[in-house]
Amino acid sequence: MAAADLFLDYIPTYDEHRRIEQVKSRNWYDGAELDTLARYDYSFDNVGNRLEIDPRRGGGANADGFSKMQEIPAIDYDGLHRLTQVDYDLSGVTKAEGFV
Repeated sequence: MAAADLFLDYIPTYDEHRRIEQVKSRNWYDGAELDTLARYDYSFDNVGNRLEIDPRRGGGANADGFSKMQEIPAIDYDGLHRLTQVDYDLSGVTKAEGFV
């Protein structure tokens, strides 16, 4: 009897401007999808700056390890559309990372 294959994949989807719109991590067993482990949805402003990253944990039992996915509540840009700050929520503690 042959061993069944277990593997993970990482599937990005793109919008009409070739920006990542969504990323999914899934696991498969013996040719059938078991679970979506995690999904990240991205939104952009009119000039292409990323405004939001919405992490979503998958619903299956194999997604339990993704239960503490990081929230990214704020992404800021200056008047020249340069990234200036990203705030991360790390288990209830917000950390600001500055740029430019």
